[in-house]
Amino acid sequence: MSGELNFNATELGFANLGAVIANQQVELALWNNIKENERISIYCPSQAQHWCYKNNKHHITLEDGSNISATLLFGADGKKS
Repeated sequence: MSGELNFNATELGFANLGAVIANQQVELALWNNIKENERISIYCPSQAQHWCYKNNKHHITLEDGSNISATLLFGADGKKS
């Protein structure tokens, strides 16, 4: 069984169905928006020395001795993370 599927932006009421955007542009836009968001803290570059989960919070001690407590924790260990 074979078939054909056609997409036509104009018939759907759109100028375009999509766009190709270079990954570098997406990363730069994301990074800039994260840095401007007052609700997001960035600890980069840094390494965690200790981590525990207690009382519904993550508790992290960084290599410089600073402590972080948060209900949501996101971490990455390199460019392939």
